[in-house]
Amino acid sequence: MTMSPDEADRAGPAATADGTGVARAVALATMPVPPLAALLTGGPAVLSLVGATLFAIIGLLSSRLTPKARPMPLGVALVGQCIAFTAAFAGHPWQIDSHMLFFAMLAIVSTMGSIPALLLAVGMTALHHLVLGVVLPALVYPTVGLADVLFRTALHAAIVLFECIILVWSMARSATAAAETEAARANLAESVAQAADARTLAEAARERAMATTERTRQESQKAASAVEEIAATAKSAARGAAHARDVVAGAKGEAERSGQVVRRAVEAMAAIETSAVEIERIVDMIGEIARQTDLLALNAAVESARAGEAGAWLRGGGGRGPQAVPARGRGHSADPRPRRHLLVPGGRGRGARPRDRAGSRPDRRCGGRPE
Repeated sequence: MTMSPDEADRAGPAATADGTGVARAVALATMPVPPLAALLTGGPAVLSLVGATLFAIIGLLSSRLTPKARPMPLGVALVGQCIAFTAAFAGHPWQIDSHMLFFAMLAIVSTMGSIPALLLAVGMTALHHLVLGVVLPALVYPTVGLADVLFRTALHAAIVLFECIILVWSMARSATAAAETEAARANLAESVAQAADARTLAEAARERAMATTERTRQESQKAASAVEEIAATAKSAARGAAHARDVVAGAKGEAERSGQVVRRAVEAMAAIETSAVEIERIVDMIGEIARQTDLLALNAAVESARAGEAGAWLRGGGGRGPQAVPARGRGHSADPRPRRHLLVPGGRGRGARPRDRAGSRPDRRCGGRPE
């Protein structure tokens, strides 16, 4: 199962604390064993008690140090308990068997993962065997012969060295595995950080996309509103154009009707003009007829005068009257035939009425006689 970086960070110190904690617990738990063993075997109980108590205090005080510094005093405390335990079996046949506790304690020291602490424990073991085997061999081996002590010390040193090599190799592999684990944790932490950054970027991108979508929606709404306004404006313009077309069509119809009215008015005016000309011609004709009537009346008066003179001459028997009368009658009579062409409607349009061309009519007195 993959752990998060936080869990891995919590697990690392916890593992170290467990290793040093176990070593400290063993160092404190084995403190009463040497004096008890001395009491049971008849060994130096006071020396064993003092040694075990001293090394237990060293293990207890290691908790005040930093986690990296704790394995060194704990390794001394563990090996010291072994020294006290071996001294408790002084003079007893099982003393040589008590040396197995050194191998067990070295294995416990290796669990703390500190090679310097293991080397310190191995060196302390070798120094114990060599120094005390020469100075106080009774505290190390059941026999006190120098050759025997040196042979056993060399044998124990070879075994401890072999165990130390194996433990160092195992610890190196564990350190390599721990380094790889730490690198994997770092990579995992980096991957998690990258994933967090990617998630942050994705969240930011999602927010930007949502903002863009919202702006697009708002722009779409604005565009739709603008299109609706344009459509409404177009409809209004179409209605206005249709109204203008209707107005133009109505104006055109009114213009056509006005044109027809004007044409009818022009035609009526032309007809009125024609009628006026005709009326004028008729008036001229009536005037000419009146003039001719006046002339005829004048001629009739002249003829009546002649007839009266002729009758008076006949009654009076004058000799010149009848000759003068025709002459006078000829001088006052006028032939109406040359003027008959004035009654013909051919005189129209010559710039003056026939009445004007003929001159003024002669005045008539009462009785119809001329002066």
